[in-house]
Amino acid sequence: MANEVTVKVRGQEFTIACEDGQEDRIQKLGEYVDQHLKDIEDAGAADNERYLLVLTSLVLADQVFDLKEQLESMGHDIPETSAADSSIDIDSIVKDALNDQQNQLAGHIDQITEHVEFLTKKLANA
Repeated sequence: MANEVTVKVRGQEFTIACEDGQEDRIQKLGEYVDQHLKDIEDAGAADNERYLLVLTSLVLADQVFDLKEQLESMGHDIPETSAADSSIDIDSIVKDALNDQQNQLAGHIDQITEHVEFLTKKLANA
């Protein structure tokens, strides 16, 4: 069932439809966007509202692109999506990336353990 949550951005309230259980997340996203707008405005980087909104959108998109590039550099395919298709489960992608890193680390630890055991046996026989 779709719910609604009200977020406040730049002093204005906006009612946003969301899935059940997503209310807190939408609220936090609104606060995140509002803080970025304030930061960019305080820095004097935008001289009007329209430019401020575009500049903030570009900054936030840049953050998304950076995260996407980091995940891709770890060997994960990130499908392209549009705003209408926001079905990418970033949490599972990050969990998969961490699991892969953990598995690689475990493999290295196993190799080191085998090498230490080999050297221990070699020293014992010397």
